[in-house]
Amino acid sequence: MPAGYKPEAVPAPVQLRTAFGGYEAQTQVLPDGSVQYTRRLPMPAGRFEAKEYEA
Repeated sequence: MPAGYKPEAVPAPVQLRTAFGGYEAQTQVLPDGSVQYTRRLPMPAGRFEAKEYEA
């Protein structure tokens, strides 16, 4: 981000979890003024029956 600029707002953190895995995302403004976007997509190993999925 150019010197002297600051974000007016950042998105709210997101956290979703299901039996099939999860999703997390967050945005932070660091002390030096830079913006850090972090996301995770944890997916556990496993096998799932077709009936476990929504149609």
